[in-house]
Amino acid sequence: MTEKSNGVIHTSHRARMRQKCLEHDTASFADHELVEMMLYYTMPRGDTNELAHKLIESYGSISGLMEATPAELMMHKGVGEQTSSFFALLREMMRRYAKDLYGQWDCYDTVSKIGQYIWTYFIGLNCERLYAMFFNGKMNMLDCVLLSEGTAQEANICIRKIAELAFQKRAVAVVLAHNHPHGLACPSPQDEVISVQLREALQMVGVKLLDHLVVTETNFYPIMKTRNAMPSVMSPLYANVGGTKPLDYEHFYDVDEATYQFPNIFDQKEN
Repeated sequence: MTEKSNGVIHTSHRARMRQKCLEHDTASFADHELVEMMLYYTMPRGDTNELAHKLIESYGSISGLMEATPAELMMHKGVGEQTSSFFALLREMMRRYAKDLYGQWDCYDTVSKIGQYIWTYFIGLNCERLYAMFFNGKMNMLDCVLLSEGTAQEANICIRKIAELAFQKRAVAVVLAHNHPHGLACPSPQDEVISVQLREALQMVGVKLLDHLVVTETNFYPIMKTRNAMPSVMSPLYANVGGTKPLDYEHFYDVDEATYQFPNIFDQKEN
């Protein structure tokens, strides 16, 4: 087969694949077909089917592929900077889509709402990150700040930095969250110790550490609730501004399980 005729075959195949995409629900595509078609946008010529098969086989799934770093992807023959950057942008697009779809609330008055919001920040990550969420007296979120990033053993908590940020933002409550990539929603002894230290440090500046969440792909674990016997009712200092009652933990912890599941992505009960 000549090079010219081979190019005609690939062009015809791409046209059929695009037509199939337009005429059918994309849910009918196999994983490798989705990857094959995405590669069309970074590889304008040639057969991308073989590379798509190799990528899926190498990483085991779409999610595994999307979690690969650009450096890891470029280790595969045929994957260059353009393709690896395309997947990085696609991963960030997926993360922001999930955040827009699942993570927007006016009032974060339950651990379910907070967990659903912060879960979107960890989509597709294979490294550990630590975030701090800051809230006012109405439990409106003032900000969500990335504090550290590293491997599963390298993300550290800077207690002084969190206290300073809480003061700057005039926050009355803070929730921490860090992820265990491909791990269990189970805190380490160090996680528990640091959580208690931070709670005590924030109390000195009039700020409440509501909880510290350990997040995985499917669930999260509230350290302060399950390991530190937090009081059932918060101080009136943390009552809703303009409201009549404090935020109580029976209301805040709106899911009863020790480990909180994300259904469909998340299992949330209405209050």
